[in-house]
Amino acid sequence: MNTKIVKMIYNPVAGQRHHRRFSKIVKLLKANFKKLEILETNGKGHAIALAQGLEKNIDLLLIAGGDGTINEVLNGINNKKIVIGIIPIGTANVFANELGMPKNPNHLITTLMQGKIEQLSIGNVNNKKFIQMAGLGFDAHVVRDVSKSLKNKIGKLAYVYESVREIIRHKKVKYEVSVGKKKYQASSIIIANGHYYGGKFICAPEASPKDPFLHICLFQHFGRLNCLKYSLALILGLIPKLKSVKIIKVKNFKVANPQGEPIQADGDILESLPAIFSISKNKFNFLTAY
Repeated sequence: MNTKIVKMIYNPVAGQRHHRRFSKIVKLLKANFKKLEILETNGKGHAIALAQGLEKNIDLLLIAGGDGTINEVLNGINNKKIVIGIIPIGTANVFANELGMPKNPNHLITTLMQGKIEQLSIGNVNNKKFIQMAGLGFDAHVVRDVSKSLKNKIGKLAYVYESVREIIRHKKVKYEVSVGKKKYQASSIIIANGHYYGGKFICAPEASPKDPFLHICLFQHFGRLNCLKYSLALILGLIPKLKSVKIIKVKNFKVANPQGEPIQADGDILESLPAIFSISKNKFNFLTAY
């Protein structure tokens, strides 16, 4: 049995939707790691505190939850050298998909035991970290307004329901983006640190956490019909082909207005405008199936 010191930060709200699979994963982990301790979160922000309290001698940190749980851990962790493994039990598991982490318990354990350690880049928004994506406009409004109870009951379908509601009540918002000396306007913005979005949809096909750049997707047409068009294009995998979507590769950029507009990051509201987005100078060590 492996004698590595292993801690797991576990979100039980996410885990309740995958109880049987997660129970099998824990059983396999205990069979392979002698020193395994599970730390359960008890609400929003608790994963940050748990990560801040981690000892420095940990060999492996496991994060069992969705993208929001991963985000909180990264915003709390002090030891940048720690190796992190992802156990995908969230709603969309976008970052886990980006890393190729298997959902099958046996295959997942193999990856956690034998996977490659990669140093990956992360994004910053107003000095808060995000790992996979951030967004302004349509998706941020959906994330802000989605019913948490409905999300816990039906998972991804809660976002579909809220997206329809957002299209119906859609109001024109014009975002002002500054990339160096260049200025742009957009109806919505997606900031990608990986090529997957919202599950396995693709907005920025060349984006990767291996690459120390952010990819900005600027949706440049306005109005309810264009909002519907962009939603359908995302489902059909056509976003990168649309002439009205401009994708820019950057190290940093600013969005000044409209002030107070929400910013979603990794599926939760993290900040509001004005904001400075950048790629972090610090990298984190993740186990991947690459």
